Amino acid sequence: MELTPVGLDSGYSYMKVFGYGNDPIIYPNIVSPGREITDEGLDDVLGQAKLINNLDISFSFNGTNKHFWVGKMASASGSDADFFEDRDRWNSEKGRASALAALALLCKKENENFVLATGLPLEDYKANKTALKKTYENTIPGSYEVTFESGPLAGETKSFNIVACKVYPQGLGVFFDQILDDDGLQIDTHPLLADDAIYALIDVGRRTSNLILFEDLNISKDFSHSINFGIAQVHERLQNFLSSHNRFVKNRDIEVILKKDIFKELDIKSVREEALTELANIIKAEAQSLWQDKSLLETIYTGGGAGQAIFDFLKFGDYEKVLINSPQLSNARGFYKAMLSLILAGRVRDKNGGIIEEIQLAS
Repeated sequence: MELTPVGLDSGYSYMKVFGYGNDPIIYPNIVSPGREITDEGLDDVLGQAKLINNLDISFSFNGTNKHFWVGKMASASGSDADFFEDRDRWNSEKGRASALAALALLCKKENENFVLATGLPLEDYKANKTALKKTYENTIPGSYEVTFESGPLAGETKSFNIVACKVYPQGLGVFFDQILDDDGLQIDTHPLLADDAIYALIDVGRRTSNLILFEDLNISKDFSHSINFGIAQVHERLQNFLSSHNRFVKNRDIEVILKKDIFKELDIKSVREEALTELANIIKAEAQSLWQDKSLLETIYTGGGAGQAIFDFLKFGDYEKVLINSPQLSNARGFYKAMLSLILAGRVRDKNGGIIEEIQLAS
């Protein structure tokens, strides 16, 4: 059986996906109800645009056909579409729509067989290890059909199978990304693999941040947890500032404004830097309290798209800090590398725990 490894990171801001033989896929994790496009000439316009901007899909869910716009198409729909907040990133309608849109983009042949790795926030993973993790690994495998309703692939149906699903705690993908190369092979010289190595990771997201300690190649559970602080606090601070000047901006648009220094004659830069400093100080205080007894800890890696935003504002006197390469994509890329490694080693397991025999990497 030919298998295509996939790493999927469904964040509160962006969907990030890596698949074998494909460029990485990233789009805003925004989903809105789809509707028929009837405006004369609009199909032609959409057809000239990038496929990633025209995710107009339908699929069957619980016996009912569902139609959604995903990503930039949803954000431009003129409706109240916004980032969805469901903690269950797969079994909710919007969560499944966004994930299936990404997998349909990856699908290059009929009935392609995917092996999927994804993640759960650290606290959810620890609290629900015997529940949500197993639910994902047992229910995500299956056969799927996704139809593109408009845009460059209008009328095409992508059929694929998820043969196996592996669920990891968020942040572990970053670890895999560091110690495995692009071919899924271990980088033996990486310092994370040194004897008695102790390293930390701060993975900053939209709603939460994961603080993880790696000790002897394992996550140290007593010294790892999630905190309910992320870049959303910075967004909220900026939105409040804009509102005080009668400028009202939706969540889906605030990130664009955050990158500007001036917006409609208002000083965005100073508000942004104050908010990022405040968030960085909260995370720093949490990290120092959590790891104060780990005297051998020297290096803290920083990941996540929001991690890149606060990196310069994190001021650690006792630790060296390292920004992960392409931090926004690192979890998805690491999950992909992990599945690639399992395929090469012949250690892919089905939902019942059995080894899948006679497998090879998709050609």
